[in-house]
Amino acid sequence: MDAGPYIGSVSGSMNMIGNLAGSTAPPAIGYLLSMAGHAWSLVFYLSAAFYVVGALAWLVIPHCKQVLGTDRAGRHCSGSFVAGEGF
Repeated sequence: MDAGPYIGSVSGSMNMIGNLAGSTAPPAIGYLLSMAGHAWSLVFYLSAAFYVVGALAWLVIPHCKQVLGTDRAGRHCSGSFVAGEGF
């Protein structure tokens, strides 16, 4: 990740969002279990769906693009791994 002068803000935001998800997941799962009659399979399927969405997002988001718009060689990079231009 290359965010230039904004690296602290970007890194802190990513950390905050990750911790927010980690702190809200246990009560959300408890609520989901109470509403679904303690069906743990629903929780596991929902977790698997989140992982699949994350993997698909990784395939679509450009990998060589900086936050400020160019890669280190000064090229504009708008491709993704799916399009074969991500690396």
